[in-house]
Amino acid sequence: MRSGTERLRLACLMLAAALPYLNALSAGFTFDDRGAIVENSLVHGAALPLATVFTEPYQPGALYRPLTFLSFWANHRVHGLTPFGFHAVNVVLHMVATLLVYHLARSMRLAGAVPFVAALLFAVHPIHTEAVTSIVGRAELLAAIAVLGALLCAARSRGQGVARGRWLAAVRSDEPWLAAKAGSVGIDHSSARL
Repeated sequence: MRSGTERLRLACLMLAAALPYLNALSAGFTFDDRGAIVENSLVHGAALPLATVFTEPYQPGALYRPLTFLSFWANHRVHGLTPFGFHAVNVVLHMVATLLVYHLARSMRLAGAVPFVAALLFAVHPIHTEAVTSIVGRAELLAAIAVLGALLCAARSRGQGVARGRWLAAVRSDEPWLAAKAGSVGIDHSSARL
């Protein structure tokens, strides 16, 4: 069970991750959002195009991002072509990534307030602006969550042989699996020093 201090830290982190991006909730579709969502008939098709999602890249850019595409499709099912819902999901995903940074830092047994400060810096760092405010930036948010989740699983399974429970999304999505694998090897080999 979490202590009151722990719950307060988590609430502060979620608030810190959301506040800088609240202005994005009233933004519309911009740049690549139009081609990837507004003009993409697969996103607003009535049936879930599973065969297409997992076998063909989506446009624009011919990118293979099945989880991102599925999230756009689900978003459209709930919110239609209202940008608010798409932006809100991105903000929530940034909050999730921030919490994963906090738990990863804690799992590495960093001293005192270091995990909280690290996650707080992650939450408010301006480098995340494009990924959070641009709807197509969701691919980066999902990749970050997959990699952070895989690293957290690896960190928590130190000393248990092969890191169990690595996230399927990290292993099978796209480029993030390479970073997750490399990072988990680094955690496995450095566990004696942590």
